[in-house]
Amino acid sequence: MVSAHTLLCCPLCKGDIDETLKCSSCGERYDLMEGVYVMISSKLTHEEWRWNRSGFSQEKMAESGQQYKSYVNKETREAKEIWLSERERSEKVDLSLTNRQNNCF
Repeated sequence: MVSAHTLLCCPLCKGDIDETLKCSSCGERYDLMEGVYVMISSKLTHEEWRWNRSGFSQEKMAESGQQYKSYVNKETREAKEIWLSERERSEKVDLSLTNRQNNCF
């Protein structure tokens, strides 16, 4: 199994990130908050924060879409259906609770 930190690089120097979320090149440290890797540094300038759209041509987007579709299999579709039905049920429960609360004096 691949560890997530092996897929990350330091946004400052593009160095490797170790298992403690420290850059092996420049020593900058990053956080893991509620399961989300926070790869933010106050040392980045506005220009470095700007979204680079050059890698998102129509061809590249179409290729990425096809690659994503290749990952979707029967198990993925079934899991999505279960998740959607559970979410729909949850939203209905939330709505009914909200309606009850609004009708209470």
